Amino acid sequence: MKREINLLKNIDWLTILIYFILMMLGWVNIYAAVYDNEHQNIFDFSQRYGKQLIWIFASIFLCVIILIIDNKFYFAFSYLIYLFTIILLISVLFFGKEVNGAKSWFEIGSIKFQPAEFTKLATNLAIARFLSSKNFNFNTKKNIFIIAGILIIPAILILFQNEYFT
Repeated sequence: MKREINLLKNIDWLTILIYFILMMLGWVNIYAAVYDNEHQNIFDFSQRYGKQLIWIFASIFLCVIILIIDNKFYFAFSYLIYLFTIILLISVLFFGKEVNGAKSWFEIGSIKFQPAEFTKLATNLAIARFLSSKNFNFNTKKNIFIIAGILIIPAILILFQNEYFT
């Protein structure tokens, strides 16, 4: 119970409010950009703005789940999460769907996602875990090379997807 109280107390509510405002403005802009008289309902899930609304609700759900999970979980599994996303980046090169010349998407039914987006979070977790190790010293070249390696591996795999050259 005490953790729940501290969790709600330590949230930056102004940032969350700004995030929601920007998210809703983006959603309305998508609706306005693809507006069609045949599809006037802003909650039409067959249209891009409807699909975006589904992702908005999914992101809110994920944010709540991420806040509920104890930070010890992230510390314990950060390297495994990083490794999993690296495996996803490698497998998208072989099994991914090509969109606009870039082979960077997985498609499962009607759901499409880019592993690179999840890799951003995983890379940050891995770097945070490494930086928080007890014997970490920023002045050693070995530690700098390890951090560079954590950053460069996913960057190279994303470049192989041809994402930024099309």
